[in-house]
Amino acid sequence: MNAMTKVFGAAGIVAAALSSGCSMMNNTMRSGDGQQVSLTGMNEVPPVASGASGNGMVTVRADCSVSARIMVRGMVATAAHIHQGAAGANGPVIVPLTKAGDNAFTTPEG
Repeated sequence: MNAMTKVFGAAGIVAAALSSGCSMMNNTMRSGDGQQVSLTGMNEVPPVASGASGNGMVTVRADCSVSARIMVRGMVATAAHIHQGAAGANGPVIVPLTKAGDNAFTTPEG
């Protein structure tokens, strides 16, 4: 993968930290407003130098369902997903994201 493609994997890594423990997230996100995420190549495992970036909002609800909207810049992203795992480590994919426009990805309904 090139650096611009790899940086979008950062969405999964950052969001994984949010969704890695549903009970922990319920305690830290009591309002249900979600968590802003900022994505850079430095979030990738291993980190990469890239001008591509992204940002968005990830919400983990009390029932452990996840919703997200991620916008990317500086790359042509074709797929995205959320991993479960500790920050800085790779983990299994737990939530696929759906392409919602040239630069946008969202979680599927339900």
